[in-house]
Amino acid sequence: MNFQVLKNFTVNTPQGEKILQAGDIIALSEDKAKALVDKGKIEAVSIKWNTLSSIHLQTARELAEAGQNLRLYSQEIAAIENRLNETWLDCLHGEATLDDFNAINQLWANAIRAAGKQVNSLCAF
Repeated sequence: MNFQVLKNFTVNTPQGEKILQAGDIIALSEDKAKALVDKGKIEAVSIKWNTLSSIHLQTARELAEAGQNLRLYSQEIAAIENRLNETWLDCLHGEATLDDFNAINQLWANAIRAAGKQVNSLCAF
């Protein structure tokens, strides 16, 4: 899980002492981070739900405005939607980045576009 350093402090590493600066992002397991969180030295980094929702809704609006049917279904779209949901939750828990979310959100949009083209080509006959 990712954490942001709130106050400068020193840690012992196999390479010697290291000073962590306020603002640094570090990765720790939750059990190792608990004492530092309790002392107010670090906090979990997470992306707010509203941020993720805004990005995804904007993509959905753009698809709808382009005439894409957002209810198209394929196994590929279902798998990507599952990954999108997992990445969304990972972002909320500080285990994924906004870049991770944007990438899977774009993959979802591309799958919807591809499915739409496939349906349109079938309807042309």
